[in-house]
This record gives sequence, C-alpha cells and structure tokens, in this order.
Amino acid sequence: MIYDKPFLNYEEQLEKLKNTYNLKSYNHENDIMLLKTISYYDLVNGYKDCFMENNKFVGDITLADIFFFNNTDKRFQNILFLYSVYIENIFKTKMAHLIGQTRGVEFSQYLDINKYHSSNPKRNKKLEETIKNMIFAHNSSQDSPTKYYRENHNHIPPWILFKNTKFTTIIDLFSFLKKDEKLAIISEYSYFSTPKLSDDKKIELFKNMITVVRKFRNKIAHNYKIIGVNLEKTKLNLRDISYISPYKFLSSYDIRNRRGENDLYAMIISLFFLLEPLLLKLLFATELKGFSVTEKSDVYFKMYNFPNNFKENIENIYSTLTEELKDNPSTNK
Repeated sequence: MIYDKPFLNYEEQLEKLKNTYNLKSYNHENDIMLLKTISYYDLVNGYKDCFMENNKFVGDITLADIFFFNNTDKRFQNILFLYSVYIENIFKTKMAHLIGQTRGVEFSQYLDINKYHSSNPKRNKKLEETIKNMIFAHNSSQDSPTKYYRENHNHIPPWILFKNTKFTTIIDLFSFLKKDEKLAIISEYSYFSTPKLSDDKKIELFKNMITVVRKFRNKIAHNYKIIGVNLEKTKLNLRDISYISPYKFLSSYDIRNRRGENDLYAMIISLFFLLEPLLLKLLFATELKGFSVTEKSDVYFKMYNFPNNFKENIENIYSTLTEELKDNPSTNK
C-alpha cells in the first residue's frame, strides 16, 4: 500500500513545506528546530486559514512568522482557558449548593434518580447514564478530595464529589433539574436577572452559553484547532443576547452574519455573561484589554473574525465595569 501520509523526517518536512506549500526558508537550522517544537500538522492545518490561499503560503511567510503567531495564539487562548475554569467552578459551586440543600448530603439521597426530572422520555437513558457516571466517580475516583473523603469521612457531600465530576456531567445534571430549580441557579447570574426574556429562553441561552464555554475550553486544553472553527449542535441566540446584554457585543451586521453564534467570539460573550462576581468580569476585561495593545493584535483579531470594533468594545466594557465597581464596592466582595 502507498500511504497518502507517509512518515517524513524533519528535513523532508521542511522540503515539502518549501516545495509544495511555498513556505520561505532563510535559516535552515532554525527552521528544523522550529519543526521540532511545533508539529508539521499544527503548522499546515492549524494556521492555513491565516496564511494560505489555494493551499499555498502567501507572500514571504516563514516558519518564524508562524511560530510567533502560534505564540500569540496560545497567550490569548490561555486567557480564555483561565476564565473558563472559573466558569466551571462557579457553576459547580451553585449546583452543589442547590443539590445539597434540596436533596441531601449523602450520595444515595442526592443521586437518587427519582429526584430528577426528564420531560422527554427519550432522555431517560441520558439521565440514567448521568447518574451512573456520578456514582462511579463516588465509588471509584482516585482523585482528591473525593478519594480522601471516601477513606476518611462517613459520606461524600455533593460539593466534594462535584470537584471530581466532569464539567459536562454536571451540565447534564442541570438539564434534569426542575424548571424552578434551573431558574434559581440562573437567577444568581446578574446578566440573566432580567424580565426581558421568558423563563424558557433564559434556560436555553444559559445552557447553550455554558456548553459553548465547555466545548471551546476542551479544544484549547487538547491543543485542537480553534481558528475558523464553528461548533456543531450548540448555537447562541444572538437576538436574545443583544436584547438583554448591558454591552453592545453585537451589531446588526454581526447578527445578520451570525458572528458570535457558535465561534470563538461566542465563547468570549458567554464568559462575560457567566463570570461572577463583577470583579471577575473586570479582571477578564483587563486581560483582554492588555492583550489588545500587543503587537499585531489587530491582525490576530481579524483572523478570528472578531468585530472590527472589538478593541473599542473591550475598552468600553472595561471602563463600565470599573465605574460599576466604584459605585458598588460591595460587588467587589
């Protein structure tokens, strides 16, 4: 068999990049070292949307150019990853509080399948799978603090077990809460405390936002491509966001062109909605603002198809949040 993707050593990889993809090379030794740092796949497939046309590198692009862009990309992704971890922790904390309060602190109480609700009989199997996964974590997790509690305490409360339960599993558990319980959790997020949306629309938007954050966070954590990526199955309702958002994330042009629906910009919008308290929103805005003044950030934002006024929007959000914290110092706590 003739393989369409045969093994190539570093020298052969560089030759292919030069001869097949029109990559420029002015420092052979340095280019070989870069290929040992960034994989060939990441170079060609990860950034072809940024530097290639008709499957050829455009202009005088070198490996060093792509390496520096990769470094910029990772620094921006690290900001998003950091605050997505906050999102997970905030959500799990709120879920554990509600579950412990309404269902008890011992796993046979709060993991009783009869205490959860599936409005669609087709979802019953998913409910069973969700509870099964959590029971497995309770009985078998080798990670702290669940393992420590299993060995040193007479029960494992939800606020402990949830720390060693997958983010996606807790999101699934949320979907099986009663409607008033979902709304109780959502109401703790300030941007959702509005009469402008119906309860059903609030629940849908919240679930989609937290799922967008989770999916992009996983892609970042596993070094998957995110430039030019649109999520499947999960989309934000842009008109609902525009209706209730205190900031102008979306122009009519953005809505018409579905910018922010299921792309990386959707993650940024979702992070602002889901970060609590106000101080965390400000810290996030501060990091975005700091990144936006770095060299070539305009080019970077354009490649991610962010709005043309993205920098200005972040500056305005930062200023607004700063004033809000001055006017309401209690929100800083």
